[in-house]
Amino acid sequence: MKIERSKLKKSSSEVPNDCKQLIEKLKACNERELLDALKSIKTWNYGKVSYLALLICSLLSGNQCELNHWVDVLDLFDAVLEKCVHKEKENQWALPCDLPHNEMQKELLIHIIVFTALLIEHSFSKYIYNSVEHLTTLLSSSDMQVVLAVLNLLYVFSKRSNFISRLSSERRQALYARLNYLAEVSFYCRTSQKCNMNTGNWHCSSYFLNESWGGKENGFGLAECCLDSPISPFPASATTLHFEFYCDDSNCSPHISSKRNCNTLNTIHIDNVDQIRDKNLAQIMEDLLQTHSVPKDKQMLLFTHLRLAHSFSNHKKRLQCVQARLQALSIIVYCNAMSLQDSSSNTLYNGFIEELVDVLELKNSDLLEIKAAALRTLTSIIHLDHNSKLNTIIDVTGAASYHGFLPTLVRSCIQALIDGNTEQFPLQLATALFSFLYHLASYENGGEALVSCGMIESLLKVISWNGSDPEHITFVTRAVRVIDLITNMEMSAFQTHGGLNVFIQRLEVEVDICRKQQPFVIDVNSTTDASELSLHELPPSTSNLSSVTNGSPMEIDNPSSESVGATSSSITNKSSVVKDVTCYPQRAAVLKSTLNFLKKAIQDSTFSDNIRHLMEGSLPRSLKHIISNAEYYGPTLFMLATDVVTVYVFQEPSLLSSLQENGITDVVLQALLVKEVCN
Repeated sequence: MKIERSKLKKSSSEVPNDCKQLIEKLKACNERELLDALKSIKTWNYGKVSYLALLICSLLSGNQCELNHWVDVLDLFDAVLEKCVHKEKENQWALPCDLPHNEMQKELLIHIIVFTALLIEHSFSKYIYNSVEHLTTLLSSSDMQVVLAVLNLLYVFSKRSNFISRLSSERRQALYARLNYLAEVSFYCRTSQKCNMNTGNWHCSSYFLNESWGGKENGFGLAECCLDSPISPFPASATTLHFEFYCDDSNCSPHISSKRNCNTLNTIHIDNVDQIRDKNLAQIMEDLLQTHSVPKDKQMLLFTHLRLAHSFSNHKKRLQCVQARLQALSIIVYCNAMSLQDSSSNTLYNGFIEELVDVLELKNSDLLEIKAAALRTLTSIIHLDHNSKLNTIIDVTGAASYHGFLPTLVRSCIQALIDGNTEQFPLQLATALFSFLYHLASYENGGEALVSCGMIESLLKVISWNGSDPEHITFVTRAVRVIDLITNMEMSAFQTHGGLNVFIQRLEVEVDICRKQQPFVIDVNSTTDASELSLHELPPSTSNLSSVTNGSPMEIDNPSSESVGATSSSITNKSSVVKDVTCYPQRAAVLKSTLNFLKKAIQDSTFSDNIRHLMEGSLPRSLKHIISNAEYYGPTLFMLATDVVTVYVFQEPSLLSSLQENGITDVVLQALLVKEVCN
């Protein structure tokens, strides 16, 4: 559905120039041009804004763009989604995008969903998105590529916001139902014991038992399903459709109700579904509904079973089904749609975590996307239950041992990043691995395990590594954040490997890169006493400093004309300031994480011996540049850099004179009281 403009809140920021250009370009495209334009966008590098807008955005969402600006584009996308899901008749199961003559439409659909995921990940005001009903319908596509694209977008929504949990009850329940079907869909598994359980709409018959995917013990382990093996080693039930249901009188067709009692158990059983060549999935489903009066609320579940059985013998499609299951499970967890009680049910059955690790241990190079999905699922399980299941994850992955599977995998990943081997560890897999480390380190047991396996040394290599690809900066940020969490528990390993110097050197490297874009630095005359700043030179916003709380003017000595002249000339000529440029978002994230850590380390008593000499190296030079260029770095980095100076003075007051000598205190005062801030 199109976005309701009347319900939109007033925009809190201006449209960045690069975003505005892209928006106008996309709005002017026809479908073919739109497809070509979206194909060219692989990563998000949009949203550079002015200082004032940057201040607002940083307060709201950490330097993200506002989704309100993209309303016209989202409506354009919604129109394409609507065409892809529009059905001519009520019982139609073939979506227009799945029809053979609509290949270009399907390709456009997938690229629209991929671009939307990028946009949602880097924006705020996500509540305005209004195409969820179309996404829910697309989960019934016969093409698993479409399903996976939709799941990726829903994953971004679930992890980055509470958007899904705030949907209307009807929309939310419809979406949750389809996600649960993908996560819990089961094979038809024969057992040797009889069971006679009637569970309402579900029924386990005398000789068969439904379990989530059958499980490893029944021949359907995740790792086995991922291997490119012939269908013969799997149980025959892998390609069997067996579905049991009850129907009431309102759902029974007249010709069926005359033959059987609608209140009894009905069964659909078809062997070798994958061998049906003369009909596609949608046609098979429509034929089944013509023959059997399946209740409407069970039809999507039937189709999910049918799609899995029909796809299982094809290795590529089987991989897509495995990936869809893992992705759906992660979304359910992040949406808080699964309770701890559910986690012990069929969805997260005993041995499921071990199966995920088995997938990660596979050596096949064509399973990298599946491995990334497995890591994301493990991360979500930590989010769901960081008590009992966290210890299981630590044990199964060998996280507490230097030679354990997880530490070895991390070291291999880091070495591949340094060597530029993106084939072994592509961006998606490496990102999922570092995200898993971050969540593991967020809890005491996980942090202690990472300390025990020597993870700090490996992560410091990432921070020391100066990769040429801007995308690799994100791994430096993640490494800094993981170390920040680990050092809350143990600092000795960090100190042993000279971690503080590594952080300061990395800060210097990033700031030096920024100097090429913005060379301006406040040049303070070392002979100028900060106390000699003339109030007449302060901007109007600071005029309130000239009075005390009772409103009477402060008594000050009139500075000499010489000192006034020194102060007024203390700022470099403004022509050297490069306007309309801002710090690269990923680089700003590295600087933010590094400054946050330094701020914490300065106040830590275990660093007392190292802190005294902290301002004798390159750190003051880096801080001066950040403090001098609030417009370029943004308000968050400006305040953090100022805080680092402040906490250092509080921690080492006897060294204040050395800070005054190197001019950093004067730079702070000039930036706060004299330098004009551009809009």
